[in-house]
Amino acid sequence: MAGDPEVLIVADPNDELACQLHEALSRRGHRCAIVDGLSAARLFTIRVDDDGAHVFPDIPLFIRASAWSDDKATSEDERFLRAEAFATLWAAAALCKSPVINRPTPAGSVGRLTISAIASRMGACTGTAYRELHVSDPAIALGKIKPPIWGEDIDFRTRELSALRANVPARVRSVTLDGGYETISIVGARAFAATNDPRTQRANLLARCIEIVARFDLHFATVTWMVGDDGAVPVRLNAEPSAAELRTCLDAVLEGLCQDLHP
Repeated sequence: MAGDPEVLIVADPNDELACQLHEALSRRGHRCAIVDGLSAARLFTIRVDDDGAHVFPDIPLFIRASAWSDDKATSEDERFLRAEAFATLWAAAALCKSPVINRPTPAGSVGRLTISAIASRMGACTGTAYRELHVSDPAIALGKIKPPIWGEDIDFRTRELSALRANVPARVRSVTLDGGYETISIVGARAFAATNDPRTQRANLLARCIEIVARFDLHFATVTWMVGDDGAVPVRLNAEPSAAELRTCLDAVLEGLCQDLHP
């Protein structure tokens, strides 16, 4: 399409989700482009005057962490310029008035969070009492949380508590052995479940996910739950879901992103 892009996708050109979104926007007749972080930063000018901060061009943005994956900096000067470019893009995305998914915040980017970080932010709002312990020795968890207990150590080895190495720091929590997992994809106020598990509806997971994602100032993310007959616990939030993670509802997610980037 001729002319300047109406939507800018800031990502690695090989990012599958970015490419899928580019195709979806193009099918809707919108001019869009995929550029990496350094190239995107060079497109923007930020001006501050009596009326406040203004970004030029002020266009909708979809930003992926993959935008910075091609790091070819080999000197201190190149690393400095790369950091300056990152700051420029961050400021432009934070200050522009057009839609940005996910817009940077003063607290930084979210990325991927696990059960303890979600619990810390949400507290009682998750609707489920649960604990994750961070211990210097897995044996410390005995008697402090309800079995069965599984954990992950500092080398990312996941085992049942008794199989974890002694005196190696780990994070441990109770698990539901007869349960399963549900992943909910969120785009704004839309929520899409990966499965047809009736427990998802009974536990009201769609609405709870929208609340969790909004609490982290995100617009687009996935939340994975450990689901059992006695309830559900959010165990992971991912603000950088891949196309593979979204595969069960990818068309609906892309439609939602298109609508929100270019109403």
